[in-house]
Amino acid sequence: MSNGIKSESLIDALDGVRDAVLSIGGDGVIEYPLIAFPSEHVLAFNNNEFSHLRGIKEGQPYFTSDGEITDLQHRLLPGSKVQSTFPVELSKFLDVYKWPHKQPEPFDLPTGHSVDTTNAVPAASSKQAYFFGDGSYLVTVGPSIPKIAFTKDGGAQFWVSSVGVISQGAGKYEGAKGMSVYTGSAYLKGFPPAEDQQGQVSYLEKGFSILVGTYFKLVLKKDQP
Repeated sequence: MSNGIKSESLIDALDGVRDAVLSIGGDGVIEYPLIAFPSEHVLAFNNNEFSHLRGIKEGQPYFTSDGEITDLQHRLLPGSKVQSTFPVELSKFLDVYKWPHKQPEPFDLPTGHSVDTTNAVPAASSKQAYFFGDGSYLVTVGPSIPKIAFTKDGGAQFWVSSVGVISQGAGKYEGAKGMSVYTGSAYLKGFPPAEDQQGQVSYLEKGFSILVGTYFKLVLKKDQP
């Protein structure tokens, strides 16, 4: 090579560029090896979902969602889909406007040997299934916390976050062990006020779009004893 640059050095540099691109997400990339431990796989992607509140008449209310998976640049992963359900006690779910107490310092020590979780406990548990274009899938189950904040334009911002433990998988994820976290949000235009619970139920039954960020850390079966 000219200018005294060895071919090995150039190859190493190009490999570094490739790894850097993968670490920030290329087209359709959802796996991030540079932020994983040696036997671990880290997945990060978005879900574009549509959610409905169902089961009110039957006395067993639940949210059900379906959608597609995209990479972090919102590019669709062909053949992908996501399905989830979140059973709720309506009286508890509609009390989502209360927020946690201010936590005392120091933050690296509990106060009185406990942590104040007032208004920060799960409303229920949910399950999620993530299907990928190669036939692989992952299913998780775990607790979820919903919250709503009204906005001054007459709407409301809705969030739900969940911690999921992998219950099963197929394809390259068969036998995988690990966990996921996700946070979904929706803007509810013209959402009825807190005192109009029937109006809120009717609104949620009509359905709404929700954008979800999902993050997995897992170990494949081949890397387990």
